[in-house]
Amino acid sequence: MSLTVTVGLSAGCGSSGSDQGDEKVDAGAGDSTSSSSGGGTESGSGSGSSGASSGDSGSPSPGSGTLTGPQGFSVRWAWMDPSEPAEQCGADAVPDGGFAATSILLFENDESSLACGDGGLNSGGTGRFIDIEVATAQYAMQAPVQAPQPTQALSPGTYAILNEGEDDEDLCSVQQSSPTAILQVLEFGLYDAQEIAISGTVTVDSVGPHAIAGSFDVLLGGPYGLTDGGAGQPLSGSFNAVTCP
Repeated sequence: MSLTVTVGLSAGCGSSGSDQGDEKVDAGAGDSTSSSSGGGTESGSGSGSSGASSGDSGSPSPGSGTLTGPQGFSVRWAWMDPSEPAEQCGADAVPDGGFAATSILLFENDESSLACGDGGLNSGGTGRFIDIEVATAQYAMQAPVQAPQPTQALSPGTYAILNEGEDDEDLCSVQQSSPTAILQVLEFGLYDAQEIAISGTVTVDSVGPHAIAGSFDVLLGGPYGLTDGGAGQPLSGSFNAVTCP
């Protein structure tokens, strides 16, 4: 993502898009009511750094998240960006409201002014970030781009990690028949994903057109999911990501 990093991050703020292709990137708050049709159960583990949290249940406050594990860092901003999977895989807006897929981005530095400004993240960015993407079974099965508009929105449930064995994953490279997730560790200034999730789950607790909250528990491999014969490093966390105001 950086001077040369190529990922599907959108250039700025917005709900959904239909352009296709990766972008080279130099490098608010909303409701969290649940929508219709998605997936099932949950999980958690790891050790390391963490971010901000609040509330009786321990869930993060809007626009924040936590990370635990060797690759963890303090999360300064959590962004819900449905336009990223839309640009990569096709329209994800559901006619009755909500989205069939979205990206959840957890930033080491607060990039909200860049992401939500006119220039978007193409204006520059610093530090690491986690890119989590989730999709309904219908969207994961319909991809790629020429698929009809989805009718089922994301809902609370469990989304299983898909390991594509790539260093720049998206939700439509491999069709799936169940709710699906991918997770990548990236850094502004470096090319493509430095690590990808090779197994695990993302659990969505609540989701609406402007916010998504939940947790994840995964094992990471290096680029292309390589683990050099090991089991992978644990990374877990929580998020309460919001769209731009």
